[in-house]
Amino acid sequence: FVVKAYGFSQDNIGNFVYEQISQSSPFTDERHFSFEEAASLSDRLLNQYGRFQNEECSEMKASLMSLSTSESGYVHLRDFYRSQDDFTESVAYLSDIGALDNSSSRPRVRIANYMLGPSNCISSSQYYAICCLDECKPLMAEIEGLVRAPVATPTRLLRILGNLSSSSMSGPGELSKDLVGKLNAIADHHDGQVPIHGRLFAQWMHFAFPNECPYPQFHAKSQVEQWGDDHYHASKEEIEEHIQSEMVDVVASSPMAYWTDEEVLPLMEGRPSKLKLDPDSFASTLGRGLAFLGVASVVLRFAYSAISDALRASRSSGSTVPRGSAREKVDVAMLPF
Repeated sequence: FVVKAYGFSQDNIGNFVYEQISQSSPFTDERHFSFEEAASLSDRLLNQYGRFQNEECSEMKASLMSLSTSESGYVHLRDFYRSQDDFTESVAYLSDIGALDNSSSRPRVRIANYMLGPSNCISSSQYYAICCLDECKPLMAEIEGLVRAPVATPTRLLRILGNLSSSSMSGPGELSKDLVGKLNAIADHHDGQVPIHGRLFAQWMHFAFPNECPYPQFHAKSQVEQWGDDHYHASKEEIEEHIQSEMVDVVASSPMAYWTDEEVLPLMEGRPSKLKLDPDSFASTLGRGLAFLGVASVVLRFAYSAISDALRASRSSGSTVPRGSAREKVDVAMLPF
């Protein structure tokens, strides 16, 4: 790793020096950088190093996926410790970050949650860290860009999700009946709409893209609280105990067997629980509003016509109507036609 990082730094420094050739003196081989130039180079290295470092994350993810059964996004804890990659994170740490699944008889490690854990970050201070990229964010960004609302109908989401693919998928896959049923169940829980930033939809994304989207653990400790902890690594005795474990695994008939119905809406606190902002429902509401304005315009036209007739009839009968009276003042500019 050190050799690869050194090569990355040398390549970027060489590219930077080459870009500055036009500003350097042709009469000397020495190149001195100003403070502004050195700061610019440092900024470039920091911004590009994350993606360079993510290559190791991709290799780690591929290794974990090779240990996973049926591409489920889970690895048995025993296989996790037996891997040639020497994973040594403790059970306490895995549980803290939401990477440990105890729903079956044999503990399992959630690949996506583990990849985003702080033990896979390079951190030298509490203000800055380089971690594995969250592969679920591009998927959510595409959904958000097409929905453009905090909620959407299941039909609209299924059209979008049916065209999404991830790094562990060769192309868009067909959604199972269980996934479709759970998405409709979320909508039933929210009056026909699916909050795309809620816990239930995050859980749904985990089962749809188990190797990219982490299982939502809103009650787990945040990564920031983990920076100063020293319990990342398990002892040799703890690792050996799990490796020697011979517990029989009870395989669930469907991944949905581990589904929980707890909902959390962190972005909708204090707002009405029944929020309909889906573009389809918005178009319907807009149509009803325009229809109302059309009816109101017709009514006002008849009212104006009736007032004008009354005024003319009053004048023709000889009755006096004071100039500037309320009956005579009909402001045509205020009428919506």
